[in-house]
Amino acid sequence: MKRLILVIIFLGCFCSVDAQKVISTKRASDHSTYVKGNNFEGVIFDENYTMLLNNYIDPKYQRFTPTLADIKSVENILQKKLKETYKNDTNNYMRLSSQAIHSRLKKFCRQYFGYIDKSGKKIIHVNCFPKAYEADTKEWNSEIMMVLDGGTSCWRVEVNINDNNLFNLDFNGLG
Repeated sequence: MKRLILVIIFLGCFCSVDAQKVISTKRASDHSTYVKGNNFEGVIFDENYTMLLNNYIDPKYQRFTPTLADIKSVENILQKKLKETYKNDTNNYMRLSSQAIHSRLKKFCRQYFGYIDKSGKKIIHVNCFPKAYEADTKEWNSEIMMVLDGGTSCWRVEVNINDNNLFNLDFNGLG
């Protein structure tokens, strides 16, 4: 009996549990799907959506439509790596902003755009803005949100789901 309890405790400690769960999905437009999770809300854009993406994704890269499994990976990476990746950054603004974003991560809507980089890795470009903005526009689930200014309230990051890391964290200007 003691052995069984020890095995259960051991397995509970060392087995990874997927923290992010998808609760619901709904087709939002002919090129996007709304997805709601236990800790996130966003829209997955199909590979054929290209309007204004050249500002963020090099058009020479092959596009793909992220799957729900991809989105769960992105969200797990954001939860685990956003604060950690920039905690020792010499740029105080980057370090403090990434910590502030991490602490409010649930308060941002996301837009997910997939592409394959030059080394064949799957990258998800994540465009984020406050949930309060979604009430102002119904287009957020069918068109890329481009907000001028907004500082750390509006930000973007690239997530490499093959290597489980993120890069190119970028914020809007302060207007």
